[in-house]
Amino acid sequence: MILILTLTILFGVCLGWLAYDLVKGTDMPISALFSTIVGLFWVVVMIALFLNPYSVKGEIAQYEAVKTSIENARATDITDIERVALTQKIIETNKWLAQVQYDNQNLWAVFIPDEVDALEPLR
Repeated sequence: MILILTLTILFGVCLGWLAYDLVKGTDMPISALFSTIVGLFWVVVMIALFLNPYSVKGEIAQYEAVKTSIENARATDITDIERVALTQKIIETNKWLAQVQYDNQNLWAVFIPDEVDALEPLR
């Protein structure tokens, strides 16, 4: 949220600078350049942030697939190598889950679906 606020303020300052140059009648290539660069960067950041929930929903589907695979693997006899690979995948998935749940509670709650709070770490 701080990034959005900072970019919005910076964009406002650049537009104010551009408006000041227009009213004063001075050459404005620098203010126009800064306004354009900051404005384009702001648009890119906003698009990326609003697309994030779709990315997280895809990762939730991957979490469910990993969970099902783990349950299926445990139902059958697996070798030690397969057990190690399974453990590694569980660690990776739990690491992702912990990060997303933390982000949802603290930083980007608006941009992360609340479905992640219902997910439990794999065992």
